[in-house]
Amino acid sequence: MINIVKTKPEIYVRKNDIWSLNKNNVTIEKNSEIFVQSSEKIEFVKLLWKSNKDLCGKVMGDVYERSYSDLEWKNIDVKRTMPWYFVLDNNKKVYLFGVKTNANAICFFKCSKNEITLFLDVRCGGDGVDLNGRILKAATLCYMESEKNAFDALGDFCSLMCDKPRYIKTPVYGGNDWYCNYGENSYEKIILHTKRVVECAPKNAPKPYMVIDDGWQICSKNANVLDTQGPWKYANSKFKDMKKLAQEITNLGAIPGLWYRPLKTSEYVPDDAYIHYISKSVALDPSHPYCKKMIEEDAKTIASWGYKLIKFDFSTYDMFGEYGKDFDDTITPDGWHFYDTSKTSAEIVKDFYNLVRNSVGEDVVLIGCNTIGHLSAGIVDMHRIGDDTSGYDWQRVVGYGVNTLAFRLCQNKTFFTADADCVGIMGKIDWQKNQKWLDLLSKSSTALFVSIHDDAYTDEVKNDIKNAFEECVNSFGKKLIPLDWKENKIPQKWQWGDKVIEYRWH
Repeated sequence: MINIVKTKPEIYVRKNDIWSLNKNNVTIEKNSEIFVQSSEKIEFVKLLWKSNKDLCGKVMGDVYERSYSDLEWKNIDVKRTMPWYFVLDNNKKVYLFGVKTNANAICFFKCSKNEITLFLDVRCGGDGVDLNGRILKAATLCYMESEKNAFDALGDFCSLMCDKPRYIKTPVYGGNDWYCNYGENSYEKIILHTKRVVECAPKNAPKPYMVIDDGWQICSKNANVLDTQGPWKYANSKFKDMKKLAQEITNLGAIPGLWYRPLKTSEYVPDDAYIHYISKSVALDPSHPYCKKMIEEDAKTIASWGYKLIKFDFSTYDMFGEYGKDFDDTITPDGWHFYDTSKTSAEIVKDFYNLVRNSVGEDVVLIGCNTIGHLSAGIVDMHRIGDDTSGYDWQRVVGYGVNTLAFRLCQNKTFFTADADCVGIMGKIDWQKNQKWLDLLSKSSTALFVSIHDDAYTDEVKNDIKNAFEECVNSFGKKLIPLDWKENKIPQKWQWGDKVIEYRWH
């Protein structure tokens, strides 16, 4: 097998859209750190390892940000893009290839029968980065062989890739109003939701969270406002006083949380402070000094209101113009750049995450949604690992919820606390089905959030939520493993402690 840490690769660089053999631009140190330097703008680095023997087995890789029901074990296919890391299992041994978290390049692998290739996107947006004479530590290679099962091996490998994980040490459970209100929320609806969540919480347990999602801000999406946007310092007439609401949630016995979208606003911003890509000009450029100040002020304002959980959303889409499901090999096309052309996209993304982190404060639980997990590990406390579930569509719950939980559960507590998204309770999905998703989450030691519509809080639902919250608290730390994930991208058989549980999703 190719040990990418010990085996010297062929190295290529791309400048001005032309690939050439590396001369003096890239070096790999003995500790597997990859350094890049160039007097010219540089776009990509490619490391190519060749094998004397054909590689065989099934492979599974990660995704750039959230998953979109697209994680599964497949046969080796050179066309497949596998961001950050991948696993090869030949039923005799498990081989794992990756880069450490918090890289300064956007990294992805490709694998064929006799080659492994690692691409490092060191562009600034869609243009080559201008390093101005500095030496960039682009990434650090990781490799592991294991005789454990693939799930346990991948958990070990995630620990190897992340030197300083940041996660919540106690059970995370409670409410989030998105999948019952979809933005049609209000002060009164949040109070009712909070009372129900607190009613279902176990006594003498850590307090539940109550997260207010999209819909509170002054420019909430409606017939006149076509997209979710700030300013984020003001509430609309349905909410009025966000500080008062945070205090009332606290008084009711829950921990207040608030959602926002930091890179989208209707406030005045200088023209050069917008991101310009593909003839769009829609989002704040987090590398611009004006935007940095605005991002800092917004985050500090929300924290000052008393919200102890802050969820920031849409940043990958706002920075790069697409969701992860629409990325090709790279996360963005050529032809545009951030304001600060001296930094790579990965560096700018991490600087943005750290700015939000430092602005809200260390005592606030920070959730990244539509964030890049490999770059946010160690910065955020919690990461939404999959795209939205639903209060309406069971296929979406199964595809986006169950799939991401199975294939990214390995990142829970090795990178951050994983959040596979909510149980949307609107009475639109058969409760006998939806309760299975609730039950699986309660056994996962990941975040468990419920969205309870005003008219869907039946006695049966209430009792099932109570049981799920109690399970979440009492079994926190107990191991959950998808048993049939190699054959089924929506696993039905799960091992939980010494029990095997089967969920019939359809």
